[in-house]
Amino acid sequence: MSAAVRLADRYSGAAVVTGASSGIGQAFARRLAREGFDIVAIARRADRLGELRTELEHEHRVRVHTIVCDLTDRAAVDGLPARVRDLAVDVGVLVHGAGALTFGTFETIDPGRHADLIELHCRVPVMLTGAWLPAMKARGRGAVIFVGSVSSYQSIPFLAVYGASKAFVLMFGEALWGELRRFGVDTLVVSPGWVKSELMEQAGVHVDAHTGWWTADAIVDRALKRLGRGPSVLIGASERVMIALTRLSPRALAVLGSLLMIRRQMKAAAVAPKPE
Repeated sequence: MSAAVRLADRYSGAAVVTGASSGIGQAFARRLAREGFDIVAIARRADRLGELRTELEHEHRVRVHTIVCDLTDRAAVDGLPARVRDLAVDVGVLVHGAGALTFGTFETIDPGRHADLIELHCRVPVMLTGAWLPAMKARGRGAVIFVGSVSSYQSIPFLAVYGASKAFVLMFGEALWGELRRFGVDTLVVSPGWVKSELMEQAGVHVDAHTGWWTADAIVDRALKRLGRGPSVLIGASERVMIALTRLSPRALAVLGSLLMIRRQMKAAAVAPKPE
């Protein structure tokens, strides 16, 4: 049986993907459409969503619904379940792909950007998972995928709020895996290192000069292979070695080590952390 049939049999219904207009979220939307899922694509940019809908419906003959929503707006997020319900779809797969990145010394970054990041990475996954999880449990099948980060596992200077919020994602997703595994609902936190994406470029990290980057498609491929086989996956051999070493080190040494690591990577990428 092909991978596409296995996914369709295992997680019936549509796939809801947040952050579907770019990056890892968009890669998940494309891959799940290729696997035969109808898609509910959620993001802020209507033009990007329209282009994605045209592409996926033409190439994969699936139905694509688009919802324009600013996920940093609490009232808009609280209204999302009703908007999806109006589409008359069952949510079989939920992908939390929306994200933000703040890079620089903590006090130089606009506090509003920090607040938006926390909304996207912490509150939104809690609220939306809570909205669709009961139906998944009742059906006895479903999947929730969270996009974490290597910084979920280790404090990284210049990524202080980002890393802390991704640590929340990791703890939340893994805890749900423990709760839900006997109900036929799979959860997975996928944690990559550096990923070539618009998000990184917007944060001022120039990806072209550095060779150790993952693509969004590669992240999605590894995530779907791991789904149903464990609570989380840290992608990248060097990333796994780094985290294993930091767990054996005193906390102060681990933080200082990550400081040296990020400075070296930023030098290789010809960029330095700078204020907003």
